[in-house]
Amino acid sequence: MTRAIILGAGVMGTSFGLPLSDRGIKVSLVGTHLDRELVAGMKENGIHARLRAPIGENLGVFDDREIAKAFSEPADLIVVGISTPGVDWAIEKLTEHMQGTPPIVMLTKGIAEGPDGIEILPDTMRRRFRETGKPHGPIGAVGGPCIAGELAVRRDTTAIIGFREPGLARDWAALLSTPYYELRHTEDLVGLEICAALKNFYAIGVSVPQGRAEGQPAANGAGMHNATASLFNQAVNELVEIVRASGGDPATATGLAGLGDLHVTCQAGRNSKLGRLLGAGMGYSAAMNGPLRGETVEGTLVAASLAGPLAKLAASGRLDEAHVPLARSIIATVTRDAELQAEWPRYHYKREGE
Repeated sequence: MTRAIILGAGVMGTSFGLPLSDRGIKVSLVGTHLDRELVAGMKENGIHARLRAPIGENLGVFDDREIAKAFSEPADLIVVGISTPGVDWAIEKLTEHMQGTPPIVMLTKGIAEGPDGIEILPDTMRRRFRETGKPHGPIGAVGGPCIAGELAVRRDTTAIIGFREPGLARDWAALLSTPYYELRHTEDLVGLEICAALKNFYAIGVSVPQGRAEGQPAANGAGMHNATASLFNQAVNELVEIVRASGGDPATATGLAGLGDLHVTCQAGRNSKLGRLLGAGMGYSAAMNGPLRGETVEGTLVAASLAGPLAKLAASGRLDEAHVPLARSIIATVTRDAELQAEWPRYHYKREGE
């Protein structure tokens, strides 16, 4: 393993390049048109302006107009580290420029609607390559709790890499891990990717009580941690149900990829900020046109894509929609500008066999 190409020079794509660089891998980091200012800054001083940290020593930076140069030599690994709206751009560029069939790892988090329910992004990419006749290698993903700013300064981080192909995730975990960046491995790519996408979505709902506490302070300074804990538990329960219904391993949802990543996402970031704004009484549209104007809130993209897949899972008998009331509330908030309700009586149920 000597050379990798990362598409996307935002915070996650750039920070992921650091452990690769520290392993002696030559990394070509390619920005999108939205990253041109960041790329120019990194070329000038080796600092990523949003991460406020140096980039890896073995990392070369290219803007989108230099993509042919970045792909002029074959790579041993391709990493897709853009936001969800840029997936089509990434597929187009890989179809045009990728040499050979190296493994592809997706850092991008999101879902699409498939014929029977949820389609994970590696399968979306695989389908699009098939439609264009582009040969490709295995397509996997990295998930789990990882704040880019922490990784960028080598804070201890444990994440998970997944491929369906037996043994492949284990091999890449060993190749890419460093003393500060431990990659575990899984062959449950479906569970890993559903958790990676839906943790952003559920963080919106789990963060609502915090916003209510800020807007309705108690005389004794009490917060709403009890309510937050209940919603966190509900979100994990629903992740279990959706992963199981989609053919993944339910244990993935209660492990680092699900519960662990949800915990990190609820601590800070745009998804939790939206939840706090909703809890404080601001409507969804007002929040997105006000404090979050111009921001990509990944959980809202999931909300807009999830209703159809959940309906298909329910129609097939694989999912009881009564078991995912928090998901339904978040979807209604995003798609209909409804108030996000915490309907506590509906958040307790017994699974089959309990």
